[in-house]
Amino acid sequence: MVSQLSIRDLEQIDAGIRDKYKKVAAAPGGHFRYPTGRDGLKGLQYDNQLIGDLPDAVADSFCGVGNPFSLGEIPAGAQVLDIGCGAGVDALLAAKLVGVSGRVLGLDLTEEMVQNANKNKKAVSAGNVDFQVGGIQKLSGMEGRFDVVISNGVFNLIPDKEATLQSVYRLLKPGGRLFMADQFASQALSKDLKDRVATWFQGEGGAVPEMEFLAALKRVGFVDVERVSETGFNSSPKTIGLLVRARKLDAEEQTSQTPQKIDVPYTLPESRSLPAPQTVTIDDMATRALEMGAKKAKVIDTDSVAIEKWVKWKCIYGCPMYGKNGYHPPMTPEIDEVREVMGEYSRAILLSGEEGQLLTEIAWRLEGEAYHKGFYKAFALTALSMGTGPATGAGSPGST
Repeated sequence: MVSQLSIRDLEQIDAGIRDKYKKVAAAPGGHFRYPTGRDGLKGLQYDNQLIGDLPDAVADSFCGVGNPFSLGEIPAGAQVLDIGCGAGVDALLAAKLVGVSGRVLGLDLTEEMVQNANKNKKAVSAGNVDFQVGGIQKLSGMEGRFDVVISNGVFNLIPDKEATLQSVYRLLKPGGRLFMADQFASQALSKDLKDRVATWFQGEGGAVPEMEFLAALKRVGFVDVERVSETGFNSSPKTIGLLVRARKLDAEEQTSQTPQKIDVPYTLPESRSLPAPQTVTIDDMATRALEMGAKKAKVIDTDSVAIEKWVKWKCIYGCPMYGKNGYHPPMTPEIDEVREVMGEYSRAILLSGEEGQLLTEIAWRLEGEAYHKGFYKAFALTALSMGTGPATGAGSPGST
């Protein structure tokens, strides 16, 4: 979306964010649709041993949307980066975890917030944490420095999310991890760019569907990308708070995935002709899906797929997931659009399995392999989320 934003749009977004968080720095309460301060920390189930001795003035400055510390261990001695640290509560908690042998750096675009973070730093006598005004892209000389990057309610405010993720990847050590909580689009947002820009500072206009963000993480190079759970803190009726984690390849994995140049002398056979390319059929791809772990994979005619309004009604009136994420109405394409696109295809592969996350991953991987084998129009359609748990679907469990 960033390519659609003009310089004036970006300036308006920046001004809106700075204005809001200047007010938040003065008094956090009343600016969010969810609890802040100590009530927010408790509501997000922060460890009582971690937050119990926070002075009230420090705890009251918290305004996060999730608990990144629930996503994995931050060990003693670790180097931690907090993107969009705000008043520094998460950074100070991370500093407590890493101890005197570790170090934490907090970044925020708003000078007033960083001033508050430094006040909070003095209040808890934390000597192993620093706060800076600025964005992650401006950090230089820190490539491969951090063991963990944390973020809490920030990426929805960033226009160029993928560029920021690239910077995160660059700054992490091999094997380093990203723990984040953020707001994602849970239903269709306005198609009017002016409306999106106007609501950006509220955490709505810049929110993207979870699948779009998870795909960006993978494009950057992250592995073990996982949408873990909902946080219960939503910035607007059209967004949902989610916990997400990912990992940078470790040194051994990076080495194994680095192409090695091998010089091999090549001569054509005496017949001066090359062997005919191997033909891959859709049935071969169905077999490949089974090899990947799908319980069933069946080639079907696309005209056997029901594309009628009653299907959408079943979701609207009979499914608890309506409006919850991008896999369900009203975020899904309209009936006429689906019918038109499906009319361009003659056959499809119907997959089924017991576990939603695995089946979704299989569908994605199958799409990629099919494309590289010559099925250039291949794409995956799924009604399953990236969350863990058994897959359920109409007719048969976990069909996609």
